[in-house]
Amino acid sequence: MSQNGHFVWYDLMSKDPKASEEFYTKVVGWSYQDFPMPDFTYRMIAHGENQLGGIVPLGEGDDIPSHWISYLNVPDVDETVKKAEELGGKSCVPPTDIPDVGRFAVVNDPQGGFFSPFTPKNEMKIPEGLGTVAWRELITSDPAKAKDFYTKLVGWEPEDMEVGPEKYVMFKVGEKSVAGMVNKPIPEGEKARPYWIPYFTVADVDTACKTAEENRGQVQFEPTDIPDIGRFAILMDPQGATFAVYSPPNEN
Repeated sequence: MSQNGHFVWYDLMSKDPKASEEFYTKVVGWSYQDFPMPDFTYRMIAHGENQLGGIVPLGEGDDIPSHWISYLNVPDVDETVKKAEELGGKSCVPPTDIPDVGRFAVVNDPQGGFFSPFTPKNEMKIPEGLGTVAWRELITSDPAKAKDFYTKLVGWEPEDMEVGPEKYVMFKVGEKSVAGMVNKPIPEGEKARPYWIPYFTVADVDTACKTAEENRGQVQFEPTDIPDIGRFAILMDPQGATFAVYSPPNEN
């Protein structure tokens, strides 16, 4: 099955990689593996046998907080960047080869939400279960324009839904739901720009929130149940990166 249109990898761009490692180990249960790169050592994130992303150090001169960036599988990075610019987006990092891994770029959508178009050399496993990414969600103040951009760029099929009191957009590739979008205020520390957040699967959302707060993290959106879907909360790590935790419904 083609992975085009699916998110396949996640990087934490961190002002303090060592502190980030310690925080997420306690909250999500990750371990890390060294992967040498030309200019630095990439710390690959793992949970058991599953690899899902890595930690990249931000430079001292980078005037942005720590943040997560999601890699979106596309058939041609260069064509995707060109089309994104035609649709009002902006190229932040031009198409670049990662030796033996693939080709990537970093793009801002027209509202400022960033993601990474990525064409891997080989099909990548998308892991499931504890410690992996269960969902991806775009937080934006202009969902109509964002929906127009992503459906034209990626070919996603949007489906409008009601989730509690809020309107929600589900993006699909064929019958598979791959991401969501919601109109919400932008939390402090995000410089009032849209952003994609990954949802990490944990055994217990409330415990994860408590552990995060005990380790200088912040709860941005309190633990909440979504009937038949599960329980989630939105957090910010001590370096300023926003993420969510999720637990599936209890079947007992």
